[in-house]
Amino acid sequence: MVDGAARGNPGEAGCGAVICKENGTPVEELSRYLGHATNNVAEYEGQFESYRIVHVPREENKLADRLANKGIDDALKLRSAG
Repeated sequence: MVDGAARGNPGEAGCGAVICKENGTPVEELSRYLGHATNNVAEYEGQFESYRIVHVPREENKLADRLANKGIDDALKLRSAG
């Protein structure tokens, strides 16, 4: 999950990101002060920050693994259908 916030829009801004286990327990999280920015910039920076989070092993992140494989399966089904 990611989020960004600006107090005043534009104003003092920050962003955060977290990866959770299937049961909702946080595994990795981060936050960053952005200085003066809009809420949209803060949201985008939150997304960029999420890429800095370390990969979580498959056994600890079954939902993301399942979604990654579903994306492949869906694309292959479309390719074979048409």
